[in-house]
Amino acid sequence: MKAIHLDLVIGAIMLMFSAVFYSLSVQMPSDPAVFPKLILATLMAFSAYILVNGISKTWTAKKQGVAQERVFKVHRGLA
Repeated sequence: MKAIHLDLVIGAIMLMFSAVFYSLSVQMPSDPAVFPKLILATLMAFSAYILVNGISKTWTAKKQGVAQERVFKVHRGLA
């Protein structure tokens, strides 16, 4: 497994979260749905920025040969 930057994972999760709830807000009546749609669209924009930034950080670290820590570490010996 290749090491990826944590921003990439967090941006993807936030983008999926906001997309799911935006699709649910489409089913609401038009007037009460304005505020949730506005907030979720803003959250999607920020999530996309974090995602692109994470991709950029991952590519930069790969080009420079910098070893990044893995996002999900396996911890053993906790029992």
